[in-house]
Amino acid sequence: FIIGKRLFKGKGTEKNYKEALKWLKKSVDEGKNENKKTYALIGIMYLKGLGTLSDPAESAKWFEKAGSYGNVRSQAGLAIMYYAGNGVLTDKKKARYWAEKAAAQGNNTGEVVLGMLNQFSSPPEKNMEKAVQWYEKAAAQGNTVAQYQLAEIYEKGEGIPQDLKKARYYYELAAKGKYEKPQKSLEEFNARHPIENK
Repeated sequence: FIIGKRLFKGKGTEKNYKEALKWLKKSVDEGKNENKKTYALIGIMYLKGLGTLSDPAESAKWFEKAGSYGNVRSQAGLAIMYYAGNGVLTDKKKARYWAEKAAAQGNNTGEVVLGMLNQFSSPPEKNMEKAVQWYEKAAAQGNTVAQYQLAEIYEKGEGIPQDLKKARYYYELAAKGKYEKPQKSLEEFNARHPIENK
């Protein structure tokens, strides 16, 4: 594991993802290292195609192992993968299961997935109040997706009373992030609601 991790990070040696993956898997295969960090790192390598071709299905297998040991990032990753059907079949129940595990540890990605499950489900599972609660938790941690979703919900009054001040607040927060869409949406919001901006 130590050799694999050093090769992955380039610590004391040159970065070499292919060799890192080989050593990490070898440590697991030999039973020398079965821990959530190793499984998660292998999962990330398969997901991002580091040292191997990108393989979301293989990534999900490693994230399942890491997630079952409590690795919060793997749990959040699985929530997204099951929600979107990336590398696994779309399964909202499994998405909820992993999102709840991640959110219980305060992970904002898990909270966003729970927000999405409440916002975009069909009745009776659709619950905008719960969606807003989950998005607000994630937004408070700086999650741009949650901030953007809240902006849209408050602007449209989708399942909750319309609140243009809150919409503007969340559009402004989201626009500070690295994504272009919230920045453009803030400009469009300002054009639609010029009186609110004074």
